[in-house]
Amino acid sequence: MTGARAMWLVVALALVSVAGIVGMLLAESGWDGLFFAMTALPLAAGLWFWRRAGG
Repeated sequence: MTGARAMWLVVALALVSVAGIVGMLLAESGWDGLFFAMTALPLAAGLWFWRRAGG
């Protein structure tokens, strides 16, 4: 993975996380699970990349 592609991935995951946090603050309770998953996605992706790299 090139440095530019890695940076775009980090920015995209950060935007998804921010959208999840804002969604949890603004949405009704029925949507909280989806927005929580959006917020946790960068952690899950980071763990997956770390394990894939042999960490």
